Amino acid sequence: MLSDREIIRGFLQGDTQSVELVQTWIVYVVHARLWTQDIQAEDIVSDTILKLLVNLRDNKFKFESSLKTYAQRIARFTIIDHVRAQRRAREYVKEMSLMSAEQESPARAFENEEEMTLFLRVVSLLPQECRDLWAMIHNEEMSYVEIAERLSLTEGAVKTRVLRCKQRAIVLRKKME
Repeated sequence: MLSDREIIRGFLQGDTQSVELVQTWIVYVVHARLWTQDIQAEDIVSDTILKLLVNLRDNKFKFESSLKTYAQRIARFTIIDHVRAQRRAREYVKEMSLMSAEQESPARAFENEEEMTLFLRVVSLLPQECRDLWAMIHNEEMSYVEIAERLSLTEGAVKTRVLRCKQRAIVLRKKME
């Protein structure tokens, strides 16, 4: 039986046995807890593996629980993120279609919904700091100066953080292609 440290080392190095073991833990949770058929289980599994990989590379796993529990917890939250993103995407598409004076073709409406779902998946994979920044910019329509005041930062620091968040989003988007 491999220790958590050995599994992590193998997982980060792409060792087949470690990757398959972790994937088995994640698949179990996804199939047991995915309550909507609108979301693909494979998407949840791959997003969970990506989140776990990022967290392990950033040394965010503190061994306060077993690696199995940690991975399965990430899977549960990833399911929740996907359900929320799907709901927001549907609401957004509905709002946009109501605002549009001209009727869209069904194909275009589907394409817009797919684009929004993909965008929301990327956003859900970003760190909370990035999601908070974008919420302040897009939802609350705050200026960089207002955000800087709220976060006790300089305006330049806010611009730098926004740029880094955009760069992270671009990297995540490219990984999904």
